[in-house]
Amino acid sequence: MKKIVLFCMAIGFLCTSHVFAASTFTEDFEGGSLIKWSTIGSGVIVDDPYDSVGPINQVLNFTTHASGGDIFTAAVFSAGEYTIKFDYLGDNGSAIAGGYVGLDYVSGSAEAEQWLYSYAGSGGIGGLVDDGSWGSYDLTFTADYAFQLKLEDFVAPGLNVYFDDFDMAAVPVPAAVWLLGSGLLGLAGFRRKQNA
Repeated sequence: MKKIVLFCMAIGFLCTSHVFAASTFTEDFEGGSLIKWSTIGSGVIVDDPYDSVGPINQVLNFTTHASGGDIFTAAVFSAGEYTIKFDYLGDNGSAIAGGYVGLDYVSGSAEAEQWLYSYAGSGGIGGLVDDGSWGSYDLTFTADYAFQLKLEDFVAPGLNVYFDDFDMAAVPVPAAVWLLGSGLLGLAGFRRKQNA
């Protein structure tokens, strides 16, 4: 009996130790490399134009505008629920800058993309503020198919959309589910022991 209880407690501990979300993808654009990205298009790393205090922060910028995604993650992520956090700066004077954040489904979907955030004037989902200052954004989303994260500057003339500090993590299965499962296993083992 003691062995079964100890075994169930050990399983419960091991399962619950893995329920906290670890980052699936992070990118701060420091170091001048876009190695985590493929199909780079016009994406370039530049010094933050608003960072007057050293050391200079490096951020993603675009040399021209694009449609359908301009820079895609090299990694392909599994379908599921995720949280994403990032910083965005859109600076186009009094007009819109045109930033987009979305998913590019790599297979299995008639709809090849899903946009998560867009500039306010897009008529779509909106959310990104183009006011010439850095803003932090976060969102929980569900991807129905395997995907790549994609970014773009959609509105000409380009050169006015900046991204930084991406952190994306899979949403973990709640600890209660793991504990319930390990408890049921313990009860089944206890019942089996009594019947023997």
